[in-house]
Amino acid sequence: MSGQARPETTGSNAGATDETQLTFFGIGPQRTASTWLYTALSTHPRIAFPHQVKETMFFDQHFDRGLEWYLWHFRNRKDDQICGEVGPTYFDDDLARERIKECFPDAEIFINVRNPIARSHSLFRHHLSKGRVPNSFQGAIDKMPRIVDSGRYREHCMKWEESFGDRITYLVQEDIQEDPDTVLQFVFQRIGIETVEVPEQAKERINTATAPRSLALARVLSFTATTLRSLRLHSLVEYGKKLGLKKVYSGSGEVDPMTPEMYQSLAGIFEPDIQWLEQRLGRDLSIWRNFETGK
Repeated sequence: MSGQARPETTGSNAGATDETQLTFFGIGPQRTASTWLYTALSTHPRIAFPHQVKETMFFDQHFDRGLEWYLWHFRNRKDDQICGEVGPTYFDDDLARERIKECFPDAEIFINVRNPIARSHSLFRHHLSKGRVPNSFQGAIDKMPRIVDSGRYREHCMKWEESFGDRITYLVQEDIQEDPDTVLQFVFQRIGIETVEVPEQAKERINTATAPRSLALARVLSFTATTLRSLRLHSLVEYGKKLGLKKVYSGSGEVDPMTPEMYQSLAGIFEPDIQWLEQRLGRDLSIWRNFETGK
């Protein structure tokens, strides 16, 4: 964890009223325990997240729909609640960062950091489970370079720090795994609300991914869910989940593994990012460089 005391703020949110200000964003990147953060914070009675959907993808994919469309997702917010969103696709998107800065310049920003090498393979597994990439780690990277590029912490974190200064807080995955309660207390402190006890089941690791039985079917259902959410039909997506539609295509198929050779190749690519994080966080991250300890 890393962060400084919150300064008093005097700015106002462009296009947002006092009732609709967002206090914080968890911006990922993907596969860095962002769902854990969302699930744990969702238990706090004073936090309002978008209704019926975890990620609105407003600032990167749906900004043309307008701020009113975005704020509609917080329509169930109670008067004593603060608003936040966990959107892990925002991290490496320059337009998303600029738009958040424009609309909510006083927001606290949480960046989750994880071994970028292991994170890349986890993101590959995630996209594979959606039918978006082939069951080949290198083939997936060739098709979707963002699997690697979204883990370039030095490049992207420096941009967020330039935009939000000391409103940036880093949450390290090893800290989350070893002492989730302390991490959550720190998050509560940063957003200025009282600490509450979070149920243990809300802090458990989730979102493991396997190879789907049918890539084509996984791709169709994933695209359909995305389309329905863009139309604000979140209840239909949730209903489909309850019916078990995901089980139709999901499976326990083996995923193309991370080899020691591929690990070392990515270690070379991410070395500047690991060094930058070591300096920025003031901690030794050498375990990330080793195939046996970094997985």
